[in-house]
Amino acid sequence: MKWPALIAAMDAKARQATAQLEEAKVFALHLSRGECREAVVASAIRPWLPERYGLGSGEVVGVDGSRSKALDIVIYDALHSVVFRTAGGKLLCPAESVFGTIEVKTMLDMTELSDGISKGRSLSVISRPKTDAYRFTPTSGFELGHTLAGDRRSRHHYVTGIVAVDAMEGITILLELEGQRTQGEEQLPDLVVCLSGKWIIAKAKRTENGKLTLGDTEWGYDTYACVDAGDRTITVMNLLLQAKLQNINLPKSQAEDILTEALKATTVKIPNRSP
Repeated sequence: MKWPALIAAMDAKARQATAQLEEAKVFALHLSRGECREAVVASAIRPWLPERYGLGSGEVVGVDGSRSKALDIVIYDALHSVVFRTAGGKLLCPAESVFGTIEVKTMLDMTELSDGISKGRSLSVISRPKTDAYRFTPTSGFELGHTLAGDRRSRHHYVTGIVAVDAMEGITILLELEGQRTQGEEQLPDLVVCLSGKWIIAKAKRTENGKLTLGDTEWGYDTYACVDAGDRTITVMNLLLQAKLQNINLPKSQAEDILTEALKATTVKIPNRSP
């Protein structure tokens, strides 16, 4: 087994997170939706993500005026983003600053699954400038000429997921997602997680030797797979989430463009110069 000490430490952190969720009575389903979301973020997601990934509830807007639905968790760039936080603490983020979204559900049934897919889709359809492996950060990168080789696959997509405290049978959700995939639905979640059921459903693809991989599915997948992760559910969920986040390179920061638009409604004066 590779990385035994690291994975053991992650598993210990996952057990601590589960205990914190139990203490917060999340699994008793006695919390409001907002309280449940806050508990899941605080215990099962935030401690695992590097600080460069900001987390908050709110909406995402495109340069063309398009706007997402209200999202439970917006994962945004906390280093270079132009992010507006309202008086109530909600976020309004330009699409260029957003990595993805996660919907939190207390009980995931078909109605809530449809709602989670719909909200993820409302983000995924917002267009933004394309990027590839050579856009290192929103403020740095370089362009390759057509004669140079390199990984030119697009990396401006979003990650979407659903994390549920409890849910109906995982096989039911698996079959529903797979059915929608085979019918041509493109905007489906990358992962669906049930914390109490301890399973993860994720996009997967078959390798040349016939094995399934959950990684590198951003550029195509051919099935959904359900992982019975047991006590390692939170560990696997966060590792999978980070792997997918690392495959996204955000577009160039739009701060200057936003500044230009804001200045259009202002009057700019300069001092008169004597001849």
